[in-house]
Amino acid sequence: EMSLKALVVWVVLDITVQTLSETDLLPSRAYCGLQHSDDYVRDNPGISLDEFPWIAQLVYEDNTVKCAGSLINHRYVLTAAHCLISRYSRLTGIRLGDYDVTTDKDCVNGTRYGVE
Repeated sequence: EMSLKALVVWVVLDITVQTLSETDLLPSRAYCGLQHSDDYVRDNPGISLDEFPWIAQLVYEDNTVKCAGSLINHRYVLTAAHCLISRYSRLTGIRLGDYDVTTDKDCVNGTRYGVE
């Protein structure tokens, strides 16, 4: 009997036009995920726009974001199994680079990819 605790779900990014390395959407390994020194200011609760580039928003057919995941390489996003069950509408895309879901547009352009 398969335990739901052991279930791992992979969402595959459908990138057919060009590869991520050609578009430079991901920062270099030397930079990826480093905390900026200006974030150590005591009264600054925010993060820098490019501080966590691996955060992925899961976009559903009603154009809402109900779950998130982590970009774990150039092709895969790791997310929780409950993000793909039927209580949510159908998953249609993954959005990378959109750091504030409460605003229409961030200073850094987000990119949306389809799913396989």
